[in-house]
Amino acid sequence: MNTATTSSTDCSQEQLMQLRQDAQRQCILMSKSQEQLTGDEVRELAQINARRTAISDAKRQALELPSIHSPPLPAPSPPYRGLAPPTPPYEDGFLAWCLEGNFDAVRRHMQAQQGGMDDGDSLARGLYCAADRGRVDVVRYLLQQGVELHSRAVESACRRRDLALFEVLVEHGWHPNQQVASPDGGFGVVLPYCTDDLKLTEFLLAHGADPNLGPLDIRKRSGLGSASPMDRESGKALTYAATYGNIDVIDLLIHHGARLEWATPLHGAISAVGAWHRNRAAAEHVLRLGADPNKLIVFPYGNLMEMGTPLLWALRLQNWDAVELLVEWGANPAQVSAAAEREGVWPPSRPPPNAKEEQMGTLEDFVESIKQQKRGSK
Repeated sequence: MNTATTSSTDCSQEQLMQLRQDAQRQCILMSKSQEQLTGDEVRELAQINARRTAISDAKRQALELPSIHSPPLPAPSPPYRGLAPPTPPYEDGFLAWCLEGNFDAVRRHMQAQQGGMDDGDSLARGLYCAADRGRVDVVRYLLQQGVELHSRAVESACRRRDLALFEVLVEHGWHPNQQVASPDGGFGVVLPYCTDDLKLTEFLLAHGADPNLGPLDIRKRSGLGSASPMDRESGKALTYAATYGNIDVIDLLIHHGARLEWATPLHGAISAVGAWHRNRAAAEHVLRLGADPNKLIVFPYGNLMEMGTPLLWALRLQNWDAVELLVEWGANPAQVSAAAEREGVWPPSRPPPNAKEEQMGTLEDFVESIKQQKRGSK
């Protein structure tokens, strides 16, 4: 959920100052080779690392505290370990066969390498190549042979919206609530990204996907690595469904317990540039379901373009039809007028269609003119 206040999960000013000092000192010490470091400097480095770990641990515990009584989540999918070059020469053919889906060649290679040269990194690369191209038979065989199911393979299935591939992953113990390891912990779980596909969403929910699970905002998870604590009150899945304009998926998520008040579906529907003709129906649908037309996204710090109400987002994009829709459903122009003027989105660089010059004095005047036009057309 979005918050306007600084929480106990944020570092204190003293901790931030200590972290900055430690980072500066660590850069100086790390510029020396191991042989150049004195005993005192080695101990100082250890103390810097210990302080950083202690602060991260305290932050992680504070983020996990609100969910302490929730059912435990499955362990995150292991990170991908196949990035480090160079790859050994014998591996080139194996990766090509995985990419091509040459099942027989992959099987012969695996049988020949049993007890031989293949290591976990090589097998991880092979699994990624097969998953990335949707080679379901090869993925199944590699998993049957004990290859570790890592996050990059899950991410590939998600990117491809590949139901058959997800079925294989579930067969081998994967769960939709497993966090997908990513560099800053921002990927979360696969469900939100698949909400443009009704059948795949149905499959994930049927296998236990939590529609209220997602990554924490980066301001909270920063510094906690690839598997930071998860947000158990996330509206990401519902918001993404609205961004895709998928009404059937919106209803399906709510049927499975998604909480509309934790999501920002109107912001999502408006934010998809060039897709309002598709998303308008979804915006109307969530308004009928009770979405708040004055829902305010606000953070203690960060990019102002991430913040604001749906009306302010519509004004930024000069989406006059969305402005009109939101006003009809009770959006309050006074709530965003100052922000709109400060950001330069009102008065607009292009006036709305059919708007008279005398109606463009203030945002409130424009909204009132819309209401009068609506009353006059009835």
